[in-house]
Amino acid sequence: MALNLTPDTGRVVISSEARLAYLAQSETSQSSNSLYSEAEQAFRHWAQLAERCRLIEEELAQAVQDEKRVLFLLEQQQAINERLEQVGYFRRAQKIESVLKGLGFMREDFKRPLANFSSGWQMRLALARVLLLEPDFMLLDEPTNYLDLENRAWLLNYLKQYQGGLLLVSHDRYFLDSLVEKVAELFAGRLKVYDGNYTTYEKTQAVELKSLLKEYHKIENEREKALAFIQRFRANAAKASLVQSKIKLLAKLPPIEIPESLKKISFKFPEPPPSGQLMLKVQALALGYGQKQVFSNLSFELKRGERLAVVGPNGVGKSSLLRLLAAQLKPQSGEISYGQGVAWGYFAHDLTLKVDKGKTIYEFLEELAPPALYLQLRKMLAAFLFRGDDVFKRLAVLSGGEESRLLLLSLLVKPVNLLILDEPTNHLDIYAKDVLLEALKAFKGSVIFVCHDRYFLTNLAQQVLELKDGQGRIYYGDYQYYLWKKEQEMQTQPEEAFPAKTELRTSGLRHLADKQRKAEYKRLLRLEEELLSQIESLEAEIKGLEGLLSSPDVYRDGLKVKDLTGLLEEKGLALQKLFNEWQKLEEQKKAKAKGI
Repeated sequence: MALNLTPDTGRVVISSEARLAYLAQSETSQSSNSLYSEAEQAFRHWAQLAERCRLIEEELAQAVQDEKRVLFLLEQQQAINERLEQVGYFRRAQKIESVLKGLGFMREDFKRPLANFSSGWQMRLALARVLLLEPDFMLLDEPTNYLDLENRAWLLNYLKQYQGGLLLVSHDRYFLDSLVEKVAELFAGRLKVYDGNYTTYEKTQAVELKSLLKEYHKIENEREKALAFIQRFRANAAKASLVQSKIKLLAKLPPIEIPESLKKISFKFPEPPPSGQLMLKVQALALGYGQKQVFSNLSFELKRGERLAVVGPNGVGKSSLLRLLAAQLKPQSGEISYGQGVAWGYFAHDLTLKVDKGKTIYEFLEELAPPALYLQLRKMLAAFLFRGDDVFKRLAVLSGGEESRLLLLSLLVKPVNLLILDEPTNHLDIYAKDVLLEALKAFKGSVIFVCHDRYFLTNLAQQVLELKDGQGRIYYGDYQYYLWKKEQEMQTQPEEAFPAKTELRTSGLRHLADKQRKAEYKRLLRLEEELLSQIESLEAEIKGLEGLLSSPDVYRDGLKVKDLTGLLEEKGLALQKLFNEWQKLEEQKKAKAKGI
């Protein structure tokens, strides 16, 4: 497939027989053709061969008296049919249906005009066409964009079985770790290839960057010394030759560029306002559009400090639920109530800025941030990919992705104690996702979020709310526990279609016991958070005392040393006690998790 760019130097060598397919980040159409017919375009090359086969049939009817010609045409026909069978042309209907459904389309979508689909769904079709082509080599630019968790899992499985070559750009760490065998890093105008998956690349890169940083500091130290010498003796005629030698040395020192990922940017949220223990209570919530019921009888609670992920297949109402919680929608029935002192903030990937577009990025953020964050603003902007002079760009010229990142950041600088986040990782690279993840893990408020990045989900969620078949169910554990529980449930099939009478009589008791176990597990989670906070605080105290002991003013005073040593021993015993309590708590959690 021909691409729009050509290299300034060098060559791209491709076999004349190789078939390439390319997926761009953005591809939309106003075609009036149906979704199915657009997907079928992936087979148009083979359709031409099929048409050639049809023409041979007609020619055979005319050449019955010419034995040599008939034999030649039959050989051609057989070769074409074998090739069409090999590429699955005669099974294209099944292949098209399988790929479209795997990427989230419903059968009733097949006849809809392509122009009726959003840009996100059109990108899914573009991906479907690339997959249906089954080329020798695929070039995929962010293939998981616009896909939910189920569709990403399907695509991952599809690509694992794909026999051709694959080159992709992706910011989905789990997807990369599960799929790739090599990682190509483009840095400072050079390309370097590492063996292994993304995690292996990170480990290898960390060693290389450590060496690079050492060299960087060495050269910067030489540069500073040379500059200081030149500044001091520039006007001294007796040192003129030495000054010139230092100037020449400066010119020879090689510039070393440090990658952004090495500049450990981190930030903290503003201190959340105080609130009660209960942050959010949802009772018998129902939502529908016309004749379609999205979900009904949905009930759950969110406590202070809890992080709840909302998951489920496409179209079950995950984003709609978050819009309800953020008062962007009104429910059909049911009640949403917030606890005392709750101040919430809402982000959705499709929101737009509704402010004076003449302001710069920095001016916009500075007006929203509390004074305590002013010194962090440049770091926060850099973490969200606004670096250098980017912070002075006018809001009017921002792309959709830039605007979305700025909207998310504008929410994070506000002092709130409940974050409602709908796909916050969209438009972020892996590094920016890591910065956001660490900030959210350290956030002392509560978080309820929808996310299609499995690594992000695994490392942030403490509980999971699954929406499925119009109902909701809470899993009182992290995302790994949720996956394990789902697998256990799939393996355990009921022996009878209907419960026995004795089961019916005890079902109420079992339900009560389940409810008590879940409540106990949530209590253990809260205790764990408190224990870990105490451990962190005590470790900081011990580190401070150790620092005092190393001070010359202290270690010369025997009495002070004795007092500090005694206090350190006391704190050490207290820390060991907390660790023992935490280990017991972990065992209790595991025991409770098995029964939930």
